[in-house]
Amino acid sequence: MDPRSSGKRLKRINTKLASTEDKSLYGQMSSLHFLEHAPVPLSTMEMHSASGDLILGAKHEVLMMFYKFSSDSDGGREILNALTALKSRAESEKTPVRVCMIVNSRGKLAEALYGYNQPLGLEKLGGSEFFHLKVTYHPTSAFGTLHSKLILVDSTFAMIRGGDPHSGNDRDRHQFETATLIQGPLVAIMRQDFCDVWNAYNIDPLHVSPAPATLTDKRDSTASSIPCLFLSKRENGNPFYYGSCAAPYKIAFLQAIEDAVTCIDIMTSNINDPDICAALAKACNRGIFVNILTGKDLNDSKEYWWGGTNLYALASIVRQVDTAHLPFLSIRWATNDQNNLVHHGEKFTLHAKYACIDKLVVFAGSSPLDKQAMYYSREADIIFEDADAAAQFDLKFFRPCHAAFRDYFDDAYFILFNAIELESKRISQSADTDLKREKAERLREMLAALSQVTRPPRDKLLFLLDAAGPLLEIRTGNKPGMPYSYNTVMNMIYKYGLEHHLSAAPLMVVPEVEKQKHGFFTPPALHRSKSMGSLHTQTEDKGESLKLNSSM
Repeated sequence: MDPRSSGKRLKRINTKLASTEDKSLYGQMSSLHFLEHAPVPLSTMEMHSASGDLILGAKHEVLMMFYKFSSDSDGGREILNALTALKSRAESEKTPVRVCMIVNSRGKLAEALYGYNQPLGLEKLGGSEFFHLKVTYHPTSAFGTLHSKLILVDSTFAMIRGGDPHSGNDRDRHQFETATLIQGPLVAIMRQDFCDVWNAYNIDPLHVSPAPATLTDKRDSTASSIPCLFLSKRENGNPFYYGSCAAPYKIAFLQAIEDAVTCIDIMTSNINDPDICAALAKACNRGIFVNILTGKDLNDSKEYWWGGTNLYALASIVRQVDTAHLPFLSIRWATNDQNNLVHHGEKFTLHAKYACIDKLVVFAGSSPLDKQAMYYSREADIIFEDADAAAQFDLKFFRPCHAAFRDYFDDAYFILFNAIELESKRISQSADTDLKREKAERLREMLAALSQVTRPPRDKLLFLLDAAGPLLEIRTGNKPGMPYSYNTVMNMIYKYGLEHHLSAAPLMVVPEVEKQKHGFFTPPALHRSKSMGSLHTQTEDKGESLKLNSSM
């Protein structure tokens, strides 16, 4: 047994959660429990088939909670077929089985934003003397969504998911999802969370079983037991909420980041919580490797208004990391099987919710790292501490995607390179002075030289910024401020959070309309980052040495 898996990290997290004064957003919370069986990671397709197997094994009760459900989806069919078989068995054996499902329902405002509710498709299944099926809807206006995704069987087995059984998760969509199977007394706490929601909207309430005994002071006698916490967050429908309480997930995650000593791995559909972004940047600055996988423009049209897009949030992290510590930050955008970036609504979307600290502490469940999850929607997650189990989750979820996805700095380099190339052509076409012609020629030479450089994306990007800046800032007229070409490229630099990583930069001049559009700010002054070396390469036409200063 790994000596690090003593539960010390989770004990610190549990203490932090318990000591927080304002618990108004806390749902059902477990004390520190120990699992006799290791949590099992499930991919998207495994999640669907395992859902059916889990339901088929039920003896007396199946409880399900989803944000979305559709019986004509792959996952929905697995569940519907399993329920049909369960009904047949209950009737033949004359053994009563209760099935309860809670699904989020959209009010008028939510329908305007997200679309209409879809029929569940469970009507044809019906109930009988020995098969009791009931569906309850959780009403939502716009905030306060039911976003938890749970399947609970006989208060003993549970699947906690990052994705719903709906068409977006069909096999031909190849969507990246995460789900976890657990079993043991902890599931009874999860059942209590289900009952809280169910009983709030039903005149026929579910009986809440007594909470199971907990182990908080020492490890169980079984050496293989794994410390685990269940966290639930209440929904909050107030869009003007400015309370001091945040999701228990956020409190726990910030504590885990603070305790990190080597690395932090994250897979999330959305990220825009400013406190989490700041904590991740701070971790990089103290030498912790931070690896983030997400989608570049996933749900941008809505996240823009509710905390900011993924690009905006990740640029804020890049902006806060010291240039010397940028090598500790790895960000990768989701790509498809053709290695192209995935856009919202396309196949191969990354919808996973997973994080691992130091290859030891795992967070899994329904919570993305955005403001909606941290303050408004109802969520359900688990945290466990075990190196062996964490390794299995890493192999199943994180490692394959990290190897395949596109590097953030490589993407920024490509976009900036093309933007500068476009501006050099524009300058060349409109050149009416020797200064403009010289500027265009130097830009072409610089781009030609950089195209021959074989260095990591981050290095090439910094070389590009250092080389292009002085050329783009050359004034070509008597108008005040920087020229159009400079500000056009600088807008892209701001968009990716790179302005502080220029080795030499004057005050950035960004039009006010662009600041408002992208949420940019113009700093009062930009510091000069430490020079870490230089690169010399020969231009093909002139044979002259072009020096590109590098900052790391």
